[in-house]
Amino acid sequence: MPPRPTMSRRTSESKRCVLLLLLLRQAAGQRRARWRQMRETVTSRSESHTAAVLAGDASVAGGCPCSDSALCQPLPAPAVARREIFGFVGGDGSQVDLSRVTTVAWAEPDNYALLCRAHASGTRVILSAPRPEHVLTPNASARAEWVASTVAAVVASHHDGVVFDWEAPCPVDSSLQHWYAVLVAETRDALRRLHGGYQVSTCVAWSPDDVDDRGYDIHAFALASDLLYVMDYDTRSQARAAGGGCALPCSLATTQRSSSPCATPPSLTQSSPTPHLSSDSPLPS
Repeated sequence: MPPRPTMSRRTSESKRCVLLLLLLRQAAGQRRARWRQMRETVTSRSESHTAAVLAGDASVAGGCPCSDSALCQPLPAPAVARREIFGFVGGDGSQVDLSRVTTVAWAEPDNYALLCRAHASGTRVILSAPRPEHVLTPNASARAEWVASTVAAVVASHHDGVVFDWEAPCPVDSSLQHWYAVLVAETRDALRRLHGGYQVSTCVAWSPDDVDDRGYDIHAFALASDLLYVMDYDTRSQARAAGGGCALPCSLATTQRSSSPCATPPSLTQSSPTPHLSSDSPLPS
């Protein structure tokens, strides 16, 4: 029988767990602080500057951090490539094959090294929609304020759109889903009025069957977005096993079933087993 851990050992392990939790909270706090700083910077601009940004004059946004000012313009239309390959990276993007990756998602607003490198390769860089769950409401003024702030942040930081990644449990037919789809659509419409190349994507679960208690209206989300990002990961979902080690046929079937209840969206992107790269695969006919 192996020796039982001593009190000092258990105490040491507890301290390590507490330290890890503190580090995770600190990282989350830093991310929120960066977003607050970005939004405060945009909000503090003069009324004429903000009006020009929202009117579509991207040239009035902050000085271009790239060596070529053309790299600070949003990529041209169409907003979705015929075959989308999403990348999730930090750093300057030097470790990513930008000749293949079409969109880098969840970018940091001030990671201009990545932005300039990606735009030079014709790759979009999109931000994360900042806490949309705060404005899932019939209050049109609150939604309009959120949309204006998000659009201004995209324009001022020279990015190419946003990805919506709301993953909270939500009952089937909840009004929150309706207002989420409305918010996505309003954001897309506002960005598209400025430039045809801005992209809006929405993440959905690997199954349409109320997985993780997310009984989402995928049909409505598809209609509101440029593309759906199906989180068909080769591991586990948040609450139930997705079939760890799910092979390609399983992934294709899941993606096919996610799109079957709804009108065909403009594009469907499914994730691959690779942690930092996702791509869509042709659906079986």
